[in-house]
Amino acid sequence: MGHAHYRNGFDVALHEDALDLPLRWKRPQAIFVNSMSDLYHRDVPLRFIKKVFARCRRPTGIVTRS
Repeated sequence: MGHAHYRNGFDVALHEDALDLPLRWKRPQAIFVNSMSDLYHRDVPLRFIKKVFARCRRPTGIVTRS
């Protein structure tokens, strides 16, 4: 596929570099976590899930795909 994040197709991949993006924002923004993924897939380690939630300083609602 054309995007580096999908070079392995749709195999489980953790993009830890993307977790730093909200740290660069000057103003709070809504965070949409998943569009073509499953944060709670059995192969996603709990430590990674915790990092995702840690980036949401004041979560008023975290949108995930069910």
